[in-house]
Amino acid sequence: MPILKSIAVHTSVNRCLRYVLNPDKTEGLLYTSALNCLCDPDEAYLDMKMIYENYSGKSYEGSTLKGVKNPVKAIHYIQSFSPDEYISPEKAHTIAKAFVKKTFGDDVQVVIATHCDKAHVHSHIVINSYSVTGRKYYDNWNSREHAREYSDRVCEVYGIQPLKRKKGGKGLKYNEWEHRRKGTSWKQQICAEIDALIRVVADINELYEELEKRGYTIKHVNAPAIKAEGQQRFVRFKTLGEDYTEDRLRSRILWKDSLGNAEMNVAPDSQSPIQSVYVSTIDRLHILITEGKKIPRPHNPDLPYLPNNDHDVYILSAQLSVISRNGISSIEELEHKIENLKEDYEGAIKQINPVTAEISRLEGVIEQSEKYFALSGKGELSSAEQVMLNLCRQTVNANGITNRADLDRLKKEKSELDSRLTELKHTFEVSKKQYEMYREIANTYHDICEGDYISRLIAAEKEKKEEDRQETKEEQQTVTQKKKGLRR
Repeated sequence: MPILKSIAVHTSVNRCLRYVLNPDKTEGLLYTSALNCLCDPDEAYLDMKMIYENYSGKSYEGSTLKGVKNPVKAIHYIQSFSPDEYISPEKAHTIAKAFVKKTFGDDVQVVIATHCDKAHVHSHIVINSYSVTGRKYYDNWNSREHAREYSDRVCEVYGIQPLKRKKGGKGLKYNEWEHRRKGTSWKQQICAEIDALIRVVADINELYEELEKRGYTIKHVNAPAIKAEGQQRFVRFKTLGEDYTEDRLRSRILWKDSLGNAEMNVAPDSQSPIQSVYVSTIDRLHILITEGKKIPRPHNPDLPYLPNNDHDVYILSAQLSVISRNGISSIEELEHKIENLKEDYEGAIKQINPVTAEISRLEGVIEQSEKYFALSGKGELSSAEQVMLNLCRQTVNANGITNRADLDRLKKEKSELDSRLTELKHTFEVSKKQYEMYREIANTYHDICEGDYISRLIAAEKEKKEEDRQETKEEQQTVTQKKKGLRR
């Protein structure tokens, strides 16, 4: 569960908002949003100031004199997640917005910013102590407990809950043995689900999200773990098999659509130095597979396991295909391409962030402008509606909106920015994927040259045989214990 704490802000709300909406902490304001105010520190301050002073009758700045106690102007919540839990900034921000809506309602005046500049992702939530309808929020023991309870409930909806560990050894549970005996092992079920999803997901983050949508719970405590609905305990991904470690999953997703003509034959006399290294390694793998010295990992489980249907041969062939198609003849050329691709996708990020921030700002202005025109055209207004009208008038005046034609102009500007953002995101995704592909090729090449690649595969075979032996022994012990229990 996340840790939720609150800080009562008695003075300097503007300074608090500037800290929370720091572009360096939110990847250029990528993970920021606001409700009933604009997502800009200065404009949000003016919006909150107006609401507070209207309902409290006091100054929002407050007194700076020593000994003078100022009332609470805003409440600053911090929702933090453990670095051991797999929580992306996007997911943390979604959780923060859901928490705010569930806890405070739609009339709260709030700024939300998810910071990802530290090991633990955390969201800052600054709410005005008065809502736009005059509701007063308090910061005391009861309000904090209420907020923590709702934070926990929202997190549970998103699959984040305490990891209940059970005492005892690593022996196979009887229900797991029973599942295996019937051919319905939890591990087999999870592996089958992952294998199917790998064909359609774009990256490992999407894989985890899709698993959660299907009822699985994902935990990143010490090592990534997963639990199916009805399963009693978590199982670490790496214990599912060599093909299910995080590194292997990333590799399988990365190369699933990148093979092209994997069986590309490169004539010996035309091979570049880097191609020669790959071709000779693939030949050695063929020999190891034929001799039974390599762990059998079929690329396509529906086909017989042969050298050309080995996962590692597949990956090497895919990498060789990319090298050959792009005419890369040396590791120096490869590393130079990696640097260029890194610059491309980092440049795309720098362009994406300001566009995203401007879209967020325009969304707030358009929303308040719509409310302004709706309320200004209405007859008699309630006191709360009059306050909202004044708040929206402040926004439309600051942005030079005098009529609906101006509003339509803003909508058109936002639509153009939405299209621009789509293009930039596509450029970013393509550049990032190519960067990751070429970086993995470089890592594989260095592993081969240093003698680690083949030796690691042979060691994996020995380790698997030992695990199978130990697993069989544990299953036999479990069956024996079960029979003894039945006799009693």
